[in-house]
Amino acid sequence: MTSEQAFVSVYIYYRLDGSKAAYMRSQQSNDCKFYTNFTGRDISFLQLPGAGRIMTLESWEEAKVCCKWPVMDSIEDELVEVIRDQVEFLQKSEAAGFLRLLEISKIVLVLPRSMSVDKKKILQSEGLLAQHDAAEAGERAKNDALTEKAGRLQREQCRLTNEISRMSSASHPERGG
Repeated sequence: MTSEQAFVSVYIYYRLDGSKAAYMRSQQSNDCKFYTNFTGRDISFLQLPGAGRIMTLESWEEAKVCCKWPVMDSIEDELVEVIRDQVEFLQKSEAAGFLRLLEISKIVLVLPRSMSVDKKKILQSEGLLAQHDAAEAGERAKNDALTEKAGRLQREQCRLTNEISRMSSASHPERGG
């Protein structure tokens, strides 16, 4: 049984009013992959991995290019995390000026199927369950300590009550009736 190759993808949308989008539209009838030149440089400037990258033009109208990287099980987490962290950084407002210089209007990350929402939810749930178990163990330890302390206080209260009774009966011998 062959499994389908998984990819982590980054969609780059070039500004429609920019020179790169205009150039892409002007070359629409050509069958060459002209966009790989400037997109390849942009990928380098964006500090996304270059090795193993596959580029495809997704839409002339949207000036949309897809860069995807095959994901192997052994390096999946590392590659996905590197790309995810960088794309999340590039999506912050602090990077807007930089993207504007590259004529990029937006960048979208698409995780491989193996890192789908369901798997992420499972991983998050497992993390929450571990946190819950740790908190429960901590609360159990606190409860045990409080129970021990309450037992000591109860024994001390009994001892003091007995001592008060003994002292009271010693100071008032035989009250007659």
